[in-house]
Amino acid sequence: TVVERRAEIRAARGFCSVHGSILAGNSRTLGTAIIHHDVINDVLRGFPQSTNARVRLTSTLAGAFNGVRDALTKTLRPQRECVLCAHERHHERIVLETLINHLNDDALRAAFAQSDGVCMPHLQVAARLKGVEEANLRLLIDLQRGIMEKVRGELEAFIHKSNGSYEFVAMNEEES
Repeated sequence: TVVERRAEIRAARGFCSVHGSILAGNSRTLGTAIIHHDVINDVLRGFPQSTNARVRLTSTLAGAFNGVRDALTKTLRPQRECVLCAHERHHERIVLETLINHLNDDALRAAFAQSDGVCMPHLQVAARLKGVEEANLRLLIDLQRGIMEKVRGELEAFIHKSNGSYEFVAMNEEES
């Protein structure tokens, strides 16, 4: 529900910088303002009432000010991760599990072998997944190795051709 989602956003102290920047835009100003107002209200409930200058100047009360710092730090610290990061990670896992568990399908395996594969962060997540068929995970790793070896070869060719002593031939012309 909306109430539960707002509580999650408050507990996260808003969104991470990546997802917060996505919210910026003219079409979302009211919703963004409501979310930020909600988060700031929640933070202010735990905010110190006064940092009284006398507390800072009196050495015997230095411990009291440290308590203010500790309370402020606790109030500002997110109690959960960014809601959108958690949502992304959940769906990332579902997609990777589905891919891995269906790599025994000839058509999917062939299509994956012809693709750009998965990025290194997603490969790292895939390697840690529980509940995937080990044989299919091994297959993903082998396919990804082949894809990465192909990319490495293409990069080596590009680097070599970008060397000033090489006669120019446009990429893919050597195949003609």
